[in-house]
Amino acid sequence: MSKQPKQLPGDNVLGSVSSYVDRIEKLAEEKDSLAADIRSIYAEAKTAGLDPKPLRILIARRRRDAAQMAELERIVALYEGAMRKNQ
Repeated sequence: MSKQPKQLPGDNVLGSVSSYVDRIEKLAEEKDSLAADIRSIYAEAKTAGLDPKPLRILIARRRRDAAQMAELERIVALYEGAMRKNQ
C-alpha cells in the first residue's frame, strides 16, 4: 500500500501560480503599451501648442469624484490662508 503525500491547504492555489503570473505579465505589457500611447498623445498636444502639465492636472482632477475635489480644495484654501498669515 503506497502512501499518498499529504496535501497542504495551499497546494491547489500553488498549482495555478503560473496562471496568475501569466495574467499579471500580460496586463503589465498592456499597461506599458497604454502608457506609451498616453505619452504619444501628450507629445501630440505639445506639438499642437498645448502645455502638457495643465493637461495632466486637468485629467487628475477629472478622475477624482466631487467629494474628493471639495476636500482637496478645502485643504488647499486652508494652506493658502496659513501661507498668507506667515508673510
